[in-house]
Amino acid sequence: CSGAILECGSGLTTLLLGIVAQSRCLPVWTLEHMPVWAERVQAALDHFRIAAVNLRCEPLQDYGAFDWYSAPSEAIPGQFELVVCDGPPASTRGGRYGLGEVMRKRLGEACTILLDDADRADERSAAS
Repeated sequence: CSGAILECGSGLTTLLLGIVAQSRCLPVWTLEHMPVWAERVQAALDHFRIAAVNLRCEPLQDYGAFDWYSAPSEAIPGQFELVVCDGPPASTRGGRYGLGEVMRKRLGEACTILLDDADRADERSAAS
């Protein structure tokens, strides 16, 4: 892609996205809800000097029918061209359904969404 990247859930993919995005001068915005995990991933980003990733530790929020990240809407880009969604975990009410509901206006028509675990029922409903 040639624009901003959104990642839901952090881990090894965060480092890989960050390396590629940094080489292309693209921003990556990663949402993570587990503070201990966010600290671990941030330490790895710092260790490898990957500055392209904006890792945000945001709690899961009750949106009525589902829970999803409390997205920092004032800070993140207006449009994303790529989404890599591997969070929140399957045990979260609604699974990854919140991606489309909460971030809809920030996902451009040409946005590519890579949805992990798409074989699970909650994720299938998120994709539709």
